[in-house]
Amino acid sequence: MNLRKKSTGAGIAALLLAAGALGGSLLNAGAASTTTTTTPGRSGAPAGPNTNPAHEAAESPSHAAAEASGKFPGHDGKFTPNTDPAHEKAESAAHAAQEAAGQFPTAP
Repeated sequence: MNLRKKSTGAGIAALLLAAGALGGSLLNAGAASTTTTTTPGRSGAPAGPNTNPAHEAAESPSHAAAEASGKFPGHDGKFTPNTDPAHEKAESAAHAAQEAAGQFPTAP
């Protein structure tokens, strides 16, 4: 094999390696920039009051006081389970057990 063929082969190999590295870095950067969404209130702690400025502007002082004291209208600060049949079918046994115990469910 002569020097010209060896240098051409080495150049092609170097270009393939560089292209592979560039492609891998672009794929990795694309994966790192994808957004994920989360469901509010699923951090394991019960959801707190709605502090959205539009909501706050529309609520009455008594409603705001109830939220501030931890008592949300209609709940008296206590957990009330969702007993809708469609909801009940979709929940896990752990979720149902937490509801039955009067706890805010943290299980899916």
